Amino acid sequence: MSADPGRPSPGKKKPRAADTSVLQLQLPPHSIDAEQSVLGALLIDSGAFDKVADVIAEGHFYREDHRCIFRHVSRLIETGQPVDPLIVAESIKASEDRDRIQDPFGLLAGLAANTPSAHNVRRYAEIVRECAQLRKFAEFGAELQDLARGHGADPAEVRHALEAKLEEIQLPYRRQPRLNLERARIGDVFTNPPPAPGFLIGSYLPFTWGSKRPPADSGRRPGTSLSTPTS
Repeated sequence: MSADPGRPSPGKKKPRAADTSVLQLQLPPHSIDAEQSVLGALLIDSGAFDKVADVIAEGHFYREDHRCIFRHVSRLIETGQPVDPLIVAESIKASEDRDRIQDPFGLLAGLAANTPSAHNVRRYAEIVRECAQLRKFAEFGAELQDLARGHGADPAEVRHALEAKLEEIQLPYRRQPRLNLERARIGDVFTNPPPAPGFLIGSYLPFTWGSKRPPADSGRRPGTSLSTPTS
């Protein structure tokens, strides 16, 4: 009797959707699409580097080849050199990273071709950084668990390690040129103060006046109260 062609053979198991979900959960948090979008944006518009320089660093990228590409793009831009797939590929080939990417030009050309615009590059960079922070949290969570389960663990020591790691993870990644720009902007507030206090509060400080706004004009003449009828 022949086997039913529509029925799977007894020796083979059909992969379940749950198995794929488990495999995905085992991978650290990352977004390959966001990483490739950042790199592609830098390849088609080197001016986009100013939008992401204070957001991400090389270590935020999950894939090693992406870290390598970002490292060389950053070096070229910071030294005032142009950036495109061919120039970055030649930079990689002439460096110690030559063996990290087998076909650098093909990879870089594909990244540039698949990136339509650099308009949203800062948001892409924020996604890359957020994933990197989540990986750090997951990594430290495992370390903290081992520390807490250790023989003779000291709660104060565990708490101190937690606080130190949280401070390390939350440190902003800023480059010096961006810091100088921010300091110059803050300095302008004191050397050239704006004419109205509301402009200063709304533009530079993270709070607003606590006083209530006056009621809207309801057709009253100046000097009359709400209960005084108008003629």
